[in-house]
Amino acid sequence: MERQRVYRVVEKIGGGSLEAGFTTEPANKPAQKPRQRRWTPKVKTGCITCRIRRVKCDEGRPECKKCISTGRKCDGFEIAPEPTTCASPIETQCLHALTPIYGKATSFEKEMFNLFRTKTVTQVAGAFYQPFWHVDVLLAAQTQPAIWHASLSMAAMYSWFKIPADDPQGQVMRQDHYKFALKQYNEAITHLVELAQNKDIKSAEVLLMASVLFTGLSSLRGDPKEAMMHASHGLHVAQQWKFLEQTESPDEVKTQHMLPTKSLVGLVDGFEVQYMWTGARQPILRRSNMPKEVPVAPFSSATEACFELQRLINHCLCLICASLIAMLFQRGKSSFRT
Repeated sequence: MERQRVYRVVEKIGGGSLEAGFTTEPANKPAQKPRQRRWTPKVKTGCITCRIRRVKCDEGRPECKKCISTGRKCDGFEIAPEPTTCASPIETQCLHALTPIYGKATSFEKEMFNLFRTKTVTQVAGAFYQPFWHVDVLLAAQTQPAIWHASLSMAAMYSWFKIPADDPQGQVMRQDHYKFALKQYNEAITHLVELAQNKDIKSAEVLLMASVLFTGLSSLRGDPKEAMMHASHGLHVAQQWKFLEQTESPDEVKTQHMLPTKSLVGLVDGFEVQYMWTGARQPILRRSNMPKEVPVAPFSSATEACFELQRLINHCLCLICASLIAMLFQRGKSSFRT
């Protein structure tokens, strides 16, 4: 009895438990939370000098005030590519599951398209062609079977290029991806042959976009001759349908284009720079005379400035080719006379 009475007294003092009655800390003292470091997002848009010094940059243009105030030389800012979003396979299924082409695809084809959308496109887009690769190509792949198969072929060839060939398992995987890429390439060619019989602007744009994809595919294979052949085909399509004249004309006819004409012409323009530069070939696209005045209005984006620079380089290469042809013609005439 005496022991039970002692237990009841201890429980009243300790707040309901025997062990709590023997604690040395106050019963009402709040529990202290562990100290946490304040989280702030890392900013990667500062100048190169401040990022190396790991100090906060005020991002002043063209030189930040932080570097000027400390007597340092500001090394400027990097032009980083725009990040891509929605890179998970689950989100990819949500985006493309409603399209007929994606719905009929096999699991491996869906895996290759996800690789094309998340990895291959990011590698080939660069800093100036992102809207074309991240938006236009992906949308066209969902409605045009030729672009769908060309995208899968390019993704499989990209995977073939990345898989190491040191071990036997890697060699087997490379062979499987290479066979799949060739199969999808032939499927795309079959659809393009059918499209070539049509005489509408939409089919011409699909042919032009397929030439861009096939050029990248040949570059991944390490075949520059085949890549130049596809680039030449795309240039002939652009010349036949006068894509360049439509963008240079002040009163451009507004037609129902499936793709932005200026982006496509900018890509093909870059192809012609390589086409003439590597082999000293005659230009394929017909251009007007070189502009005599520099545009006063500032460029709206770096992509627009890049396309304008490509246009000027093409004009210069055309003048160089014309001068070389005239010089060779004069030499031929003089040697013929002698």
